[in-house]
Order: sequence, then structure tokens, then C-alpha cells
Amino acid sequence: MHDRIRLPSMERCLLLPAYVLFFLMLAFPMVIDLLYVKAALFALVLFMLALRVLKKGRLTLHPSIAMWTTFLSAASLFFVVEGVSRGAPGALKQAQVYVLWPIIYAFLIAGAASLRILTGLERTMVLATIFVGVYGLDYILTQLGVLPGFLYVRLFDQGEAIGLHEGYLAFNLYFLNSLPFLVPFVMTVALTKTRTGNAARVWRPWTWVALALGLGVVLVSGRRALILVTALSPFIVLGFTLLTTRLSWTQQVRRTKAGPKTRSAAPGSVRELPVRFDPTPCHGRMSCTT
Repeated sequence: MHDRIRLPSMERCLLLPAYVLFFLMLAFPMVIDLLYVKAALFALVLFMLALRVLKKGRLTLHPSIAMWTTFLSAASLFFVVEGVSRGAPGALKQAQVYVLWPIIYAFLIAGAASLRILTGLERTMVLATIFVGVYGLDYILTQLGVLPGFLYVRLFDQGEAIGLHEGYLAFNLYFLNSLPFLVPFVMTVALTKTRTGNAARVWRPWTWVALALGLGVVLVSGRRALILVTALSPFIVLGFTLLTTRLSWTQQVRRTKAGPKTRSAAPGSVRELPVRFDPTPCHGRMSCTT
């Protein structure tokens, strides 16, 4: 027996900084103190993705995504050039957002073309929602005097502000900008886990804890747009669920209709074999005679 030390693969080395970067983007958006940390992680992820592409010799990206990315970047480049030619202020700076970033994000999508990576991103979003909910509710309750002030630990400058108005409460933290994406996503995960049979990816109670905390922060945020998006999310999830169920049912019906043709073609293929099969069932086994 030879003992071997298994070195981490390139994919495993890529996953940890990618998950950390994704968590920081969701939990600490617009935090200047973490700008260079995010930039370093982002550069590391892009570098390791480039090494992975060179190793495999191809980019794992669906042709439709590549086509739409190329189209959007080309159209954006056309309008940027038009703006520069007309002397529009700031036209050249917009090229980074509308021309360069779609290509970079398509490159990142190609790097996440794996069920394992998508599952890890899903867990990261659930974890980020729990962190945001705990941090936000802790801030509100300590500022209102419900909890003692020492229980609130300030993590970086997040534009903290809170105001008591007549009939409602409003507060501000930078991560509120992530909630319109996090809460509907966690809601979708919680409502569709049982139907899809993927409950093992994220432990189900944690999903419901994240949803409860996220909804609590949404309700006391005082942001009407955020509350509206969250209120509409269950109907959107239900609509997509019914649509996917209908499509799955249609595909099953088509396979059922195509079944007799497949069975009618089977005897001909069996007669060509040098083996004669006895189709009589015998305790779940099939007997054959040469």
C-alpha cells in the first residue's frame, strides 16, 4: 500500500475564494473598507478560471449565453463610440460597465457550470441571508433599546441610520440592497425543495430560518419597493413552478406516445441477435437460451 497525500484540485482551490467573494458581495456591498479585499479575491478567481480554461482547452459556456453576451457588448460598444464621437461626457467610462463587465460575468458563469459549484453558491446565499437578518435585527433592537447596546458589534461602516416616524420605522444598512435578490431566492429554495427532491443540498431548517430572518428585516426596513418585490415573489415562484410542472408533464406524455414505436421496433432488433430471449418473467429475471 502506498500512502499518497491528495493535493487540492484546481476546482477546490477556486471554490473557497469564490464563495468568500460572493458572500462579501452580498453581505457587505458598498463597503469601502473591503474594496481591496474584494478586488484581490476577484482577480484571484479570474486568474484561476483562466488556468482552468487553459487546462481543459475549452470554455464551458452555453452557445446562447455566449451569443447574447457578444450581442449586448457589441451593441453597447456601438453606443459608447457614438457617445464619444458626439462628445457626451462620461461616455467612455460607461464602456467598462456595459462592454467589459458582461464579458467578465459570462466568463464567471462558465466557471460555475457545475452542479457542485451551483450548490455551493446556493448555500452561500442562504448563509448570507441568515447573516443579514441577524445583523439587521440586532442593529434595530439595540437602537430601540430592546436589547442592550453591547450586543451590537459594528462591522465596518455600512451607512447605519435609523428613524422612528409616525406609524412606521425606517433604517438603512448597505446590505439592504441585496435583500431584493436574497429573500426571493431563499423563498424559492424553501418552496421548491420538497418538490424537486434536492433537500439534501441545504439543510431545510436553515432555509426556513434564513427566510424568516430575511422577511423580518424586509418588514421593518420601511422600503416600499423592497416590500413590494418580496410580496410578489410567492406568485412568481408559483407561476414558474406551474410552468415547469406543465412542461415536465408534456414531455412525459410525448415519451409515452413514442413508447409503442420503440416497442414495435424492438422485436426486429431482437431477431437479428444470435440470442433468443424468453420474455416470460421469472422472479424479476430474464432467461435466455443460445
